[in-house]
Amino acid sequence: MTASVLVVDDEAIFRVLAEEALQSEGFEVRVAETLKKARAALVDFVPDVIILDRRLPDGDGIDFLKQFRSQESPSTIVIVVTAYGDVANAVEALKAGASDYLAKPVQLTDLVIKLRKVLETRGLKDRLAIARNSAAGPPLVPPRSAAMREVVARIENVSQSPLTPVFMQGCSGWASSAWPRCCTT
Repeated sequence: MTASVLVVDDEAIFRVLAEEALQSEGFEVRVAETLKKARAALVDFVPDVIILDRRLPDGDGIDFLKQFRSQESPSTIVIVVTAYGDVANAVEALKAGASDYLAKPVQLTDLVIKLRKVLETRGLKDRLAIARNSAAGPPLVPPRSAAMREVVARIENVSQSPLTPVFMQGCSGWASSAWPRCCTT
């Protein structure tokens, strides 16, 4: 699946170069030079990432970000890109809900790398949430045998790390009469 990006910047050169660079990397890209046009684009387009300038002709990108975060999908990643790259602006952007903050001039390769990194991080968080939700199934019936209690203890220990693959194989133990056939075949 192709990730989608909305570039909101009043600087035409940056907007055009970012659009071309991101499209050449396989992103679906739309652009807007004002907050008004960005809002209009968001009516029928829900991007994975918004690249947002801080100072735009019709308002402050941080104010837009705060409003966006209060009304829209929290899964959209916002990266603030601005020529005013001081610590106070960066902190304000991150507190408002930006995933990252870049100061202009921005190397387009850095922008592409940043986009891929934040999208990968979001993908990992999504997969971890899915794994946690699927792992929260019905409680296990307490095992009777010492061997099965040891297996359950090991599973619980390994399950603390979401990135550890586990493959279990063995008899189901559903009936004692099946035990000899299961283990001898």
